[in-house]
Amino acid sequence: MNAWGLFLSRPGRRCGRKLPPVISRLNSTFLRIAAPLGLLVLFAAKTAWCENGPDAVKRAEQFMKRLGSKESRMTPDSLLIEIEQVDLGLRDHLKEHPGDTRGAVLLMQIYSNRVMIDTFKSLWTGEPGLMNETEPYSTILDRAIEADSQQAELHYWRGRLYAVHASPLDRDATPNPRLPDAVREMRRAVAINPKDESYRGSLAYLLLAGGDQVGARSIYKELDHGHHPMYLLLHDWERMPQIEGTVVIAEGAMVCSEFLSTFMDFVGGRARYLVFRGSVPEFERKCRKRWPSFHLVVSDTSGVKLGWGPKMGQHLRWKGEALEPTIADGKEPQIGEGGIWVEVEQRRAQAGDPPNRRPGIKTGGIYCDVAFINKRNLR
Repeated sequence: MNAWGLFLSRPGRRCGRKLPPVISRLNSTFLRIAAPLGLLVLFAAKTAWCENGPDAVKRAEQFMKRLGSKESRMTPDSLLIEIEQVDLGLRDHLKEHPGDTRGAVLLMQIYSNRVMIDTFKSLWTGEPGLMNETEPYSTILDRAIEADSQQAELHYWRGRLYAVHASPLDRDATPNPRLPDAVREMRRAVAINPKDESYRGSLAYLLLAGGDQVGARSIYKELDHGHHPMYLLLHDWERMPQIEGTVVIAEGAMVCSEFLSTFMDFVGGRARYLVFRGSVPEFERKCRKRWPSFHLVVSDTSGVKLGWGPKMGQHLRWKGEALEPTIADGKEPQIGEGGIWVEVEQRRAQAGDPPNRRPGIKTGGIYCDVAFINKRNLR
């Protein structure tokens, strides 16, 4: 999944740039973490060195042990070089030994770390790197599964690769045609090893990405003694009243990979995107039927010069099991401040809009993009 282009930009937003204009939405903590590593990645040298044979597996095992250690933190530049070397060495080894399941699992662990690094790098370059790449890893995993179809971790990683779905940064999210395959492989991993909560959590996330909120919630409820962050977020959405005239067009998990969601404080469970058939004043009137003091205030005018309407916002806070509007000031709260942020932007339907952008709205008609963002503190 192209996480930056899909989750961080709102549905339908056209940025016209390699890097979507939404990095300002990231919280300051994330930026403080990302900045030094991103700069390091940009300036780290690359090499085409490759090591083949059984030593490649041994080297990979040693590398994984060092990763995250005090030693690695002291020499991050050399590790950035070595991680590609280890990857290439394992790939060449597995060409000659496709049944080496231990090597295949190690390769996927290396691949996952490289994706993490490329995710940081994309902030500065706009280039996804390995974020959208699945080959030759998919082929290698298929051969390993042929050699040992009862190894849960192989099916887990196969499901992870099926879930990767490339989409341009400046376009709407598109459905992942391989999502059912990803769910199938993750179910297989869970069936072989039901005690591994990481497999069950990944299955729940894939179900949520496919729109099965009930199925996802039932799995998350059994994890972490009922306190899994995604379960808490889904529980909030259950309590969130439906606004008359709105249609849900995307959940956060549909447009953000599980890795990125977890890393960024579970953003995949924090967002719900809707369309309202009507104008901003009409949406506000519908909300006042439930909350008489609901009042939208301009929160962002940056899109006006591009022909969009201003963004309007209202913060709702939990009082027991119910949400109540706060004093409207147009300031979006930070993640962790609690409640639900409601953001609305009025639009006019265009002939070239994707069908899911404006369900039931004719070309030229007025509608609103609506975003509900959960600000719950999960720390």
